[in-house]
Amino acid sequence: MSSVKNKIKKHTASSSTRQQPEHANSFDVNKEMRHAIEKHKKGDYQNAEDAYKKILKENPDHPEALHLLGVIAFQFKKYDTATVLIRKAITLNPEQASYYCNLGNILKETDQPQEAIGCYQKALQIQPDNINSLNNLGSALEQLGLTDEAAKCYLEALKHDHNFTDAHINISSILKKQGKINEAIAHLEQAMQNNPQQIQAYVLLADCKKFTKEDKAFEILENLKTQKQNLLPTQGKDICFTLGKMYTDIQDYTMSFQNYQIANYQSGSHEPRPFNMTANQKENDFRINIFDPELFTSRHNYGISL
Repeated sequence: MSSVKNKIKKHTASSSTRQQPEHANSFDVNKEMRHAIEKHKKGDYQNAEDAYKKILKENPDHPEALHLLGVIAFQFKKYDTATVLIRKAITLNPEQASYYCNLGNILKETDQPQEAIGCYQKALQIQPDNINSLNNLGSALEQLGLTDEAAKCYLEALKHDHNFTDAHINISSILKKQGKINEAIAHLEQAMQNNPQQIQAYVLLADCKKFTKEDKAFEILENLKTQKQNLLPTQGKDICFTLGKMYTDIQDYTMSFQNYQIANYQSGSHEPRPFNMTANQKENDFRINIFDPELFTSRHNYGISL
């Protein structure tokens, strides 16, 4: 699962579709929405959620607040809640491509790729150049084993926006499977240049190359690891598994083992313990050998529309 980006729509008074209560004269919905989206984009999920709920308390039928509250629910794997909220937003405003795109994400994540494809296609009918819908349609097609069709979607999204990080990451996964390692690395490096904090790019890059001590990725991921309040549930584990492999590349087995242990603990396994070369090397070798980015829950990056 993915980092959140993409264009913020301007919110006008018409987006609420209903007249606001008289007691809310001093409540500026558009201003509150801008602040809420800003928090959401920065990864301040709790305050963003509180802000959307505040808006809905004043205007229960505000479609964009319903939609984005549903997006947060999706990001934290509360799929039933997310579905109810986004479907209500669609009922109130059925001409928003982003609503169908994010509903498709829920359907895909709950193993309903055919239904997800229908949502993405509806989004593209409304907005043919919607890069999130193109990217996510590719992901759903890939889930069905339609790799060539998926690649076309990712490349089409990159035609519209060459700096679209999610599409670079997803096409790199296909290229890696095809044995086109250098091409895959080029896309991943472009993704990291566009967004140095895109965790999934490092996950996949770790499977394509060996890191050196000079790689800036160490500093970036170690810094991200400390920002626990801004990480989605799977991201801390992804960072630690990736760092485990990276430290192995530079033969720092103590740090490698420590990161694998933390990742295991975050997955519900045993408590981390100090690394002992004699006692733990065999286990560490096992962790190194099973490193596989396809096991990560966030393997496909979703274009989430804010």
